[in-house]
Amino acid sequence: MDQFEIEVKLPLKNLKETLKLLTDQGFQETAQIQEEDTYFNSVYHDVKKRDEALRIRTSTDCRSGISKTQINFKGPKLDKVSMSRMELETEVSDTEVLKNILIHLDFQIFPLIFCISKLLHVWTDA
Repeated sequence: MDQFEIEVKLPLKNLKETLKLLTDQGFQETAQIQEEDTYFNSVYHDVKKRDEALRIRTSTDCRSGISKTQINFKGPKLDKVSMSRMELETEVSDTEVLKNILIHLDFQIFPLIFCISKLLHVWTDA
């Protein structure tokens, strides 16, 4: 079954003010997640030209140190306003084996964006 991700990114004028507003409304930071992405492409299925994405993502909980790895395929964007698109993902137990499988299928790691790393702060309603 296809799953769809609906994502809208908005600019933040004042981070401190926004965090105070969240806290005042009863939200609290519940997690810090470090994400590292490795993107792949192939001459046989050019995901970049098709506005798709194929990546391996490792997410690490900064507090517990627990990591999990997933392979994600993202279809083309459905509109120009949001970043809505079909997304398929599943957990992977051996990242290196998966990378080698993709390389043997003639997928290459994107040279310009080999690995993107970002830190997410997760806030939830208390």
